[in-house]
Amino acid sequence: MARRAAQLRQAGGSVVTVQRQAGATEAQATVAEAQATGAGEQAASLAAQLAGIEDRLREAQLTSPVAGTVLTVLARRGEVVQPGSPLYTVADLDTLRLRAYATGGQLPRLRLGAPVTVRFDDGAGGLASRGGTVTWIAAEAEFTPSTIQTRAERADLVYAFDVRVPNPDGRLKVGMPGEVVFSEGAP
Repeated sequence: MARRAAQLRQAGGSVVTVQRQAGATEAQATVAEAQATGAGEQAASLAAQLAGIEDRLREAQLTSPVAGTVLTVLARRGEVVQPGSPLYTVADLDTLRLRAYATGGQLPRLRLGAPVTVRFDDGAGGLASRGGTVTWIAAEAEFTPSTIQTRAERADLVYAFDVRVPNPDGRLKVGMPGEVVFSEGAP
């Protein structure tokens, strides 16, 4: 009987040892699972950070919303600017707008959409001509701007108007002076 009691105590100790080992294995499995979950959460966090950085890089790339030629550079590489600040002045030079002025006597010949001839210096001492279209006429007269340089006498009051001039060969430049000839032939 004493022997049987000793065997039961030994078996009970073995059971406790096995239970402890099983508990340790379960704990290790729980720790491994927590580490795997933590690694998964960490990987998800890093993926979100990477997506945010890629988005910021995409937003930092400069692209012009219009095709054209850079006329002026307002900010240089490395300069800090506010969001929304202009960096460049870009113009489509395939068609230019000529701002011209007509006197009160010329105004009746001016019509929206009317064809006109634009004359400009050809670089060889003469005048080159190109067709254009009247796109805007001022509703009110204004005093003669000091920049008007025509062959005729300056009038006290003039009406501003715009002419769209095709420029496929790029001969016309921004700020270049020109003359407008109405369809009747009088400048």
